[in-house]
Amino acid sequence: MLQFFQNNYGTVIALLIIAVLAVIAVRRIVLNKKEGKGSCGQSCSNCPKAGSCEAFRDKK
Repeated sequence: MLQFFQNNYGTVIALLIIAVLAVIAVRRIVLNKKEGKGSCGQSCSNCPKAGSCEAFRDKK
């Protein structure tokens, strides 16, 4: 097993970095959802889906 990590340490490090970034992204999405923030940035004035957006309905 140690030989595998020695031969593929670059791949393992890249995989760990990608996994950490994915966890950070999912965590941010979950926290934004709990705070009631929209995923689009809530710029409803130029949004073609403004009528069906929860953030737009809450502003009215």
